[in-house]
Amino acid sequence: MGNLIIEEFVTAQRTIAVIEPTCLEDNSVSLEARFIHVYLMTRSIDWEVDIKEVVDVVGKSERFVLKCLGELEEKGYLRREKRRANGKYGTPIYHILTRQG
Repeated sequence: MGNLIIEEFVTAQRTIAVIEPTCLEDNSVSLEARFIHVYLMTRSIDWEVDIKEVVDVVGKSERFVLKCLGELEEKGYLRREKRRANGKYGTPIYHILTRQG
């Protein structure tokens, strides 16, 4: 992928992620979408996004979270890959980008 910059520092009780603030500083992206982007960027690299978990963290509806993910995709901070299973579209894979792709 090439443009994913995540470093992890382990403290006594937590892992701290250091991320590039490009999306966070992009005023063309809504605050809610920026929050979701930061939340997703602080997950471990092998973490699988569970929309329900993001809904719980954000405290908004699933529809709202999906709208924000769509905004991040539109602005180039997220890439959605359609996954096929048995000839049908399955659950999409989301790739979180630190810079507009």
